[in-house]
Amino acid sequence: MTIFIPIDCLEYLRCRSVVFMFVFRFLFFVLSFSAAAAFSVAAVRHSSPDSLWVESVENGVQLETAVVTGTGTRKTLADTPVRTRLITADDIKKSDAFDLRQLLQHELPGVEFSKALSQHTVLNFSGFGGQQLLFLINGERLAGENMGNVDFSRINLADVERIEIVKGVSALYGSDAAGGVINVITRQQRPQPWTWQIDWRKSAHNDRKVGTSHTLNRRRWAHTVQLHHTAHDTYFLPNPPDAALYGKYVLHRISGEKTWNMNERFVFRPTDQLRLSARAGYFFRQHAHDAGEDQRYRDFSGGLKAEWTPSDERRLELSYAFDQYDKSDFHREKRLDLRDYSNVLHAFRVLYARPLNALSKEHSHALLLLGGDGQRDYLSSRQLGENGIRHRYSADVFAELDWTLGRHWSVVAATRYDYLTDTKQGHPTGKLSARYRRGAFTLRAGCGSGYRVPTLKERFMHFHLRDLFIIRGNENLRPEKSRGLHLSAEWAKNGWSLETSTDYQRIARRITTTRPSDERDPKSRLPYVDYVNVPRFEVFNVETTAQHRRRHRNHIVTARLAYAFTHEKARERETLTPYMPARPHSLTARLDYRHASTNAFDGVLSGRFLSAIRGEEYNALTHEARPFRYPAYFLLKLSLRQQFGRGVQLYATIDNLLDYRPRVYLYNSPPTTGITLTAGVRLDLHALRF
Repeated sequence: MTIFIPIDCLEYLRCRSVVFMFVFRFLFFVLSFSAAAAFSVAAVRHSSPDSLWVESVENGVQLETAVVTGTGTRKTLADTPVRTRLITADDIKKSDAFDLRQLLQHELPGVEFSKALSQHTVLNFSGFGGQQLLFLINGERLAGENMGNVDFSRINLADVERIEIVKGVSALYGSDAAGGVINVITRQQRPQPWTWQIDWRKSAHNDRKVGTSHTLNRRRWAHTVQLHHTAHDTYFLPNPPDAALYGKYVLHRISGEKTWNMNERFVFRPTDQLRLSARAGYFFRQHAHDAGEDQRYRDFSGGLKAEWTPSDERRLELSYAFDQYDKSDFHREKRLDLRDYSNVLHAFRVLYARPLNALSKEHSHALLLLGGDGQRDYLSSRQLGENGIRHRYSADVFAELDWTLGRHWSVVAATRYDYLTDTKQGHPTGKLSARYRRGAFTLRAGCGSGYRVPTLKERFMHFHLRDLFIIRGNENLRPEKSRGLHLSAEWAKNGWSLETSTDYQRIARRITTTRPSDERDPKSRLPYVDYVNVPRFEVFNVETTAQHRRRHRNHIVTARLAYAFTHEKARERETLTPYMPARPHSLTARLDYRHASTNAFDGVLSGRFLSAIRGEEYNALTHEARPFRYPAYFLLKLSLRQQFGRGVQLYATIDNLLDYRPRVYLYNSPPTTGITLTAGVRLDLHALRF
């Protein structure tokens, strides 16, 4: 059924949103200007050259950086038994990426973002799609999805401290993390008494980004407010006259979009052991769907967290998170906004960590982590049939033992049990990881089991896909079960680092879609495409990275080369993966030069190569699938960053240096129309001296 919002109610909601945005901006700038006047003297007194740049290149592979995603507790990158890939704030600055999609493709081989037939962005990460990857912000899940993927536009890079990527199954996060976890961690507190930053970017097709962030820091409390806006115009892609021969899998235009992202966070420390935090956020995105209709996406989020740390190794954490993601169709002529999708997520978590003295000796140390989650998932859509509403409750408990055995060995063993009310099913999973280090060499190994339940969409939703077919949910889907193995070896010495890793994952009853069937919808006469379980699906991945850093006085040069090989194997030939399969070969390369000084300069030359891939195209007229080849491509980018004094940074990026243009723009082709130039500026007003 269609959820219709009456015009008087719609106008009320629209007016309320406008008032909310006006009040938000008014309070934000009043607060910012008052803070600037009150603390300008303090800024001069507290600012220092060391705070101007995050010198992550001082340690080429960031081995001493603390990470939390793999084990749930803070461990340095060198000490964690769970292999973790780290992207730092400095990496983000040097990449000059507009959004998370550009950043991940810039930093990681094996990552490809492409377009679905609905023009939604979909991800393939070393053989796994968005359905098997769990995206977190500060350890918390995101509501809503588009073609099985989270809305990547919601993740703002401006205040990110680091991004931690863990491949393979995870006993800490359970369902939806069969292929890995990507945890985006924002800055929780800054050393300066106050900060005020303004960012501006402009590129081709009127692609623009502007944002501002303000923080106040005191001994016992901190407050952060952020406002960011992005937009780009609609532009058409120069396909050849024979593009029609490639069917409906040709991309003819990139639709215009605009987004608003507002976030606020408050942290209070009543004592040195107790930390209380609260956050709230609002996100809006408008996508130009066609000449008379726009698609709108809204998200309201909030959360509360209490952390008690009576000692360095003892910790108790309680948290609650709320996230509501809505979709609607906006008809411009009638000024009607018809909401047809809403996903509401309530999540509770408790964590307790303490040392185990019985297992701790002179050179050994053991830490026990216990926790549990409770979640309510609510979905409303006219495509669900019946009353258009579905919901489920889920709960889990987990335990982890982190044991350091002497100077060379450390082991992490974790187990978890999940239970869901709608299917009345529960399942245990576990993971074992080990690390051995001697001198410059580090070896890691791990094995684990995963469990992914079908989503409410996969079980119940029926939706049209561009007049080609109707994707039909299957209430009888069974949960996926996976087994994974991991091996990696690393050597780091004298500015050199070499690393190679191998991952193998076998998934039983993988959830995917079939070929279009002979059964047709009575009204539209379109064929059905059903969700099914594939008996067995395997993914094998090898990744190798080499990096070298050389420094002479204030001149620093870093070179990095990363290669990934991915092989997918499905025994059931009559099924298709939901989207494009992984490209077998991919490579990223980066040459980074830095002149470290008060007027620092950065220059980064980076490139990525993706090999060709073969897929299948479904023809709506003949109702048959035919083989199709998607070509390889190579892109090269030059990014420059110059700092002036203490508070001004200028950016310039020349993308697609080789002027690559696909002969035919397919849905997984890069939508490049030539060499593009991006310019930008960042002002750190708290660091300026007037």
